[in-house]
Amino acid sequence: MFAAATSATIFGVEAILVRVEAFVSGGLPSFTLVGLPGAAVQESRERVRANLKLLGLPLPPSRILVNLAPADVRKEGPALDLAIALALLAAERRVPTRALDGLVVFGELALDGSLRPARGGVAIALLAAGLSAKRGAPYAVLAPPANAREVALVPGVAVFAPRNLAEAVGHLTGRATPPRHL
Repeated sequence: MFAAATSATIFGVEAILVRVEAFVSGGLPSFTLVGLPGAAVQESRERVRANLKLLGLPLPPSRILVNLAPADVRKEGPALDLAIALALLAAERRVPTRALDGLVVFGELALDGSLRPARGGVAIALLAAGLSAKRGAPYAVLAPPANAREVALVPGVAVFAPRNLAEAVGHLTGRATPPRHL
């Protein structure tokens, strides 16, 4: 199964769009990250795996491939954790794939399940505003609570700030709505 989430990586003071594509299939169990991931992004595998286990949604013994597009741009830092987790859950049909449409997702997953802030919140919000203008429809940002205030500084961008992966999943499945900052 395939699903994708929209996120960003920070390069200098700019946010660069990253499409997090997850593909889950049969075969020998593996979890491969491709698309020039830096060391912190490579470590996302373990943070994501631990958080899914905490939620009671452990990864099945399957072949997992996560592509970070564009492949020729280096991705640094842990800000892609949340997007990787949500794309995987959508690929496994535990989260509706359409729920990720019109959403820019970022945040580091802590091992206790909480969301830690990531750098570049304003730049990511500006990217979301630009995507809204191109698409003619609003993009919202799903961000850690510690980043919500800075993201909300950008006009026209709705911000949802789940405290943890469980709240993010609840929001995307319609079971709960994380705090919203206007």
